[in-house]
Amino acid sequence: MAVHPDVTFVVDHYTEDWDDVWWARVRGTARMAHGDEEAKAVSLLREKYPQYQSHQLARVVAVDVTEVRGWSGS
Repeated sequence: MAVHPDVTFVVDHYTEDWDDVWWARVRGTARMAHGDEEAKAVSLLREKYPQYQSHQLARVVAVDVTEVRGWSGS
């Protein structure tokens, strides 16, 4: 990550009805979360998905967002 920290996430929703089609793109810079930020992220993940309660989690990647774009058919 230190070599190429730029990241992009794209989420889309497709249906046959193009009025309901949309996408969103988020660009940013990735970094490893530490301390309270990492603990908060793990806590929120375990709260939402109980199956992670007993799972040993790896490190948390945080993204500092620099751009958000989107489009919808409606």
